[in-house]
Amino acid sequence: MSELILENVKLKIGEKELLKNVNLTVKDKDFYVFLGPSGCGKTTTLRVIAGLMKETSGKITIDGEDISNLPPNKRQMSLVFQDYALYPHKTVFENISFPLRIAHKSIQEIREKVKEVSSFLSIEPILGKKPSSISGGERQRVAIARALIKEPKILLMDEPLSNLDAKLRDVVRFELKRIHRESGITTIYVTHDQLEAMTLGTNMAVMNSGEIVQTGSPMDIFENPKNTLVASFIGSPPMNIFSEIKESGIVHIENVTSIGIRPRAISTSKPKSMENTVKFKAKVNGINILGNEALVQGDLMGEHIYFYIYRNEFSSITEGKYADLYVDMNMIYLFDENKELKGRMANTETEQIQE
Repeated sequence: MSELILENVKLKIGEKELLKNVNLTVKDKDFYVFLGPSGCGKTTTLRVIAGLMKETSGKITIDGEDISNLPPNKRQMSLVFQDYALYPHKTVFENISFPLRIAHKSIQEIREKVKEVSSFLSIEPILGKKPSSISGGERQRVAIARALIKEPKILLMDEPLSNLDAKLRDVVRFELKRIHRESGITTIYVTHDQLEAMTLGTNMAVMNSGEIVQTGSPMDIFENPKNTLVASFIGSPPMNIFSEIKESGIVHIENVTSIGIRPRAISTSKPKSMENTVKFKAKVNGINILGNEALVQGDLMGEHIYFYIYRNEFSSITEGKYADLYVDMNMIYLFDENKELKGRMANTETEQIQE
């Protein structure tokens, strides 16, 4: 069992609060993702957990043991850095075995462990090579192998895919899921990429300005964002948020100052029944064809709106012209003056703006 708990963790440097009362539970075998924009505190939180930065106050425990005052090498954690941090003058074998060598393990044990972890990650053929002569994906696997060979209680990963190209990131994401599934190691993963968070995480925390805004499973946060910040950060492209709803041409709702609609919730096809459906018009600014579908950017009362169309609809949408759009009221999110989620339109008395 490897459960990590952060209780009221704060970090202040000078007058700046980097972390503000962070409370978090990472359960055994979780793949827990910290997600948020640059400067939100996610990497700082990871470094505090690892012991590389010391919290101003609060407590960190693993399986009930307080580790707040332990140095990094006593915390039974391994960290995979964004830039891999491999020794360029050492072979892959030497890089992977380094943690065991400084722990004064026997040559026989080192060889057995390296063989085991390199087989697990399918990197046996490159053990004799230097980091400069292997690919980015292979270097990533070497860094993970070096982290796993210590048999840590918790694996920490700081944006490990950011240096890979898009195609390789797709491949390594699947590999990371396999590694976690087969090893069962509790993992904490930092990223600003919501696609990584959605595909890898069993649970995640959305952070902003040193605080945790919302926690939960990726799908729960996607479907039930706490506020407009979370709603506009999760999703690719993110949720359409309209603040001037009375003038938007969609609806007017008392005590609601903004509404949100996911791009894929918008349709250009009129449903058989208009019950519980909202219709509005948007001017088409541009169409990005992605293959069997296209992402459309429109204009709605001076605000951008994004939606998808399928290949059979390409000819019905023209740049510079208006398109009729339809949305199920169940898929329209309502936010109050504090930008907090109130609920869905289908459960609220509304007055639809007439054309």
